[in-house]
Amino acid sequence: MKAQPRPAADALLLGGTLLLVLAWDLSGADLALSALVGGEARFPLRAPGTWASRLHEAGRWLAGLMLALQAAHALGPRRSAARLWTLLATLATLAVVPLLKRTSATSCPWDVLDFGGPVPHVPHLWLWVRDGGPGHCFPSGHAVAAFAFLVPALALRRHAPRAAVAAGAGVLLLGTLFGTLQVLRGAHYVSHVMWSGWLCLALAVAADQGWAAVQGRAAARAG
Repeated sequence: MKAQPRPAADALLLGGTLLLVLAWDLSGADLALSALVGGEARFPLRAPGTWASRLHEAGRWLAGLMLALQAAHALGPRRSAARLWTLLATLATLAVVPLLKRTSATSCPWDVLDFGGPVPHVPHLWLWVRDGGPGHCFPSGHAVAAFAFLVPALALRRHAPRAAVAAGAGVLLLGTLFGTLQVLRGAHYVSHVMWSGWLCLALAVAADQGWAAVQGRAAARAG
């Protein structure tokens, strides 16, 4: 039996996780944690050839492989409109969140005065203030390479709820790993990673609810 979408539960999930992200963001813990993991040494794991940098690059290849497998599943012999919708939603997520990053005025930790850079730290929620640096560092783009796959994970809820839970947990774990690497390298604060995860979750929920609406309209016309 196919599981029915639960808009109220999804809204509660998004609202609850948003509060957690905001609580961390407003706590001021970003600077303290970045200082702890490498700020005084100017993030030595940023250098090419370190284990963190190698894993960072490996993450790109892994994300590409995951996307290729999803595309093969959606466009293969057992293709369907639902699978194509999920693939397109995943691609949109992979594009939209990094686009936000490209338009951001927030600079990376390694550019901040506290960690040997040239610009002052300006919280990314202060949209009306520019730090004067290169920007393009909020939210985390690399973490999206994993978190975007929350789209197919949530889509699984309709016919395989248990698999959806396992897939969602795996995606969150992988996204956390990708994000942690970037925090260790000084490329992002923890909040940057958390916002990427939340935005991807919001887009995944929107895609799932959008497909439910499409199906509902189709059923109404058929009836």
